[in-house]
Amino acid sequence: MNRKKFNIFENKYVFSFLGNLHKNSKILLLLAIAFLLLITVTYLSSIEESGLGRLNLSDFEIGMVADRDVIASHEISYIDEKATNIRKEARKQTVTAIFQYNRDSAAMITDFSAFITFLKTKMQNMTRFDQFLLEVQQEYPGYFQPEQLEALYESSNRNDILSTAQDIYTLAINEGIAAFPDQGMERFNQNDIEIIRYINNVPDRSEVSKKSVLTLDNFEPWVKTELSAMNKPASFLNMVLMLTKPFLKENLIYQSKESDLKLENAVKLVAPVVVVIPAEQRIIRRGFVISEENYRQLEALAKTGVYINLQRFWGPYYFCWSLPLQLSLFFRQEPQALPMNSNFLFLWWSCSA
Repeated sequence: MNRKKFNIFENKYVFSFLGNLHKNSKILLLLAIAFLLLITVTYLSSIEESGLGRLNLSDFEIGMVADRDVIASHEISYIDEKATNIRKEARKQTVTAIFQYNRDSAAMITDFSAFITFLKTKMQNMTRFDQFLLEVQQEYPGYFQPEQLEALYESSNRNDILSTAQDIYTLAINEGIAAFPDQGMERFNQNDIEIIRYINNVPDRSEVSKKSVLTLDNFEPWVKTELSAMNKPASFLNMVLMLTKPFLKENLIYQSKESDLKLENAVKLVAPVVVVIPAEQRIIRRGFVISEENYRQLEALAKTGVYINLQRFWGPYYFCWSLPLQLSLFFRQEPQALPMNSNFLFLWWSCSA
C-alpha cells in the first residue's frame, strides 16, 4: 500500500508561520538584536570578580588593621600549605629508619670461634707463658697487651672464660650491633627503627626500640647483664671484654637510600589540608588586625579570578527563550498562530527585560 509522502512546506500551519516570519522580518531582526543585547548584559551582570571587587590584594598586609570588610561571594576551597607542611613533618617523625642485618655475620662468628680454639690449643700445648705470648702475637699482632694475656694464661678458670667469651660474642653478633650515623636520622622516628633480617633468603622486617638495640657504646653493660643471666662470676667481665672487643664489628647497617625512599613514599601519601570557605563568610573584618590565616584566605579568594554566577545567568536566559512557549500555552494556541505584530513583540521584549 502506497503512502503519500509528507512535505513540510505543504502543511498549512507551517506555510502560515513562514509567511508571518517573512512579513515581520525587520521586526524579528530588531528582536534578535535586542535579545542578544539582553543576553550580553545578563552575562556581564553575572560575573563576580573573586569577591574582591575593585580592591587590590596589595591593600592588605598581615598585622595591619583592616579598614573594610571582605566577604566571599561564593564557596572557595584551597590547600593550606602551612598546615599541610606541618602534617608532613609530623608524618616523617612516625617513619622508622631502616637497618639491615649483615648477611655475612656468620663468617664473623666462625672467625671468632677459630680464635678461641687457637687460644685453647696453645694454652694446652705451651708450658711457658712467654712461648704462648709469642704464638699469639704472631697470629694476632697488636690485638692484646701482654699483661692481659698473662692474666688469662694464669687464671684457673681460663677454659671457662674462653667458652663464655665465645657464647657472649655469638649472642652479640646474632642480636646485631647497630651503627647509628651522626647525621641523617633526625628526620625519622626518634624512638624506633626497622630491622631487616634475611631468613632463608626471605626478608623479615621488625620494628624495635632504639634503646633496646645493642651498640658498641652499650656493649659493656649488656655483657654484664648477660653474664648475670648465665650465672657467671662478675670477675669474668674484664676478661670477656678483652677477648671480644677486638673482634666486634657493627653488623646492623643503616640503609640511607632505602630509608629516604620509605620517607618519600610516606610523605606522598599525606593528604593536603583543604580549607573550605563558604559563600558569604566574612574573611576580613573591618577594625580587626589581619592575621596570617586571614591573608591566606584572601589570597585564595583572589586566585579564583572571574567567577560566573550560573544561577543568575541561566535564569533570565531560560526565561527569554521559554516566554513564547509559555504564552502559547497560556492562550492555548499553536506557537505559529500567535499574533506577529509590533504590540506582541514589544510585550515579549518588555517581559524578558
